[in-house]
Amino acid sequence: MPDSNHDLEAVKIAGEWNKQLSLWATGSVVLSITFMKDLLSGVEITRAWRVDLALCWAFMVLSILVGNFAYGAPLTGAGKAKEFTLKVNRATRLLSIFQALFFVIGMACLVIFAVFNLPSHFAVSK
Repeated sequence: MPDSNHDLEAVKIAGEWNKQLSLWATGSVVLSITFMKDLLSGVEITRAWRVDLALCWAFMVLSILVGNFAYGAPLTGAGKAKEFTLKVNRATRLLSIFQALFFVIGMACLVIFAVFNLPSHFAVSK
């Protein structure tokens, strides 16, 4: 019986990790769009930096989608068993790894954009 308690606890922890990372990704997309609109209004943004932002947002959305799919019914066997229970298996682990990877890449793109574009906007003229 102790193994089932550990399995249940592992599923709870993995689900919380998934929810938190999805929340961070969603917040990053929304806040970056809002801040870019407000802080960079009237500033010329080159095509390369627009691509960087698009990649950032795409990776964040992929992180959200992959993370939510990781704990969806297709991978867990819902409907196949009378008493469905969520299990952390190889597929959910792999998708969770991709969720984290997409999040890190998206955040890196966003930070790179900010490092190279925000200081020029806030520079104090002498």
